[in-house]
Amino acid sequence: MTDETDDEEQWTADLRLIPRQLRDMALAALSARDALGFVCRADHDYGLLLVARNAPLLQSLGIYEAALVQAFMDCRTNHHRYPPSMLHSLFARANRGRLRAAGAPLLGHGPYTRYRGVAGRGRARRIYGVSWTTALSIAQWFADRAAEWGLADPAVYEITVPKRAVLAYLDERQEREMLVLVPRTVRAQRIT
Repeated sequence: MTDETDDEEQWTADLRLIPRQLRDMALAALSARDALGFVCRADHDYGLLLVARNAPLLQSLGIYEAALVQAFMDCRTNHHRYPPSMLHSLFARANRGRLRAAGAPLLGHGPYTRYRGVAGRGRARRIYGVSWTTALSIAQWFADRAAEWGLADPAVYEITVPKRAVLAYLDERQEREMLVLVPRTVRAQRIT
């Protein structure tokens, strides 16, 4: 698709995750470069997969980052069904400026100390996930919620990262969430 024309035959979208009755609306959203209108046509738990399957198209339309942030925020519970490598890959391919612009303005200049509530053992634990909060109480709530679901060893971890590691700041759900690709040199410390 080019800026001069809306000829949809020049591009192909993977709409398999969108119910048939919503596919025309999804295509119209793409034509309008409406990331939210596209992502919200799929079930909330599959928005990230929709973005992954359409990444080159969304990038060519200039809405990949907005679609990625929207899909990430729209998940009902968490992103346990996606391997961490997939999440990191989706965010790593994003333009950092557009990604930050898709969220709220960053608070301060960093470095940032952030918290993450986790539970479970092995792969379920995901200490180095993408979502971190500015509030210890919110991280504790996530750890406690995971424990209520039957996951073992709930805990809160703390990291301090430079501004360059922060992908976006999101607060639409009042979770004061920062999306962070934690550098390999940063070690999370268990605090509870």
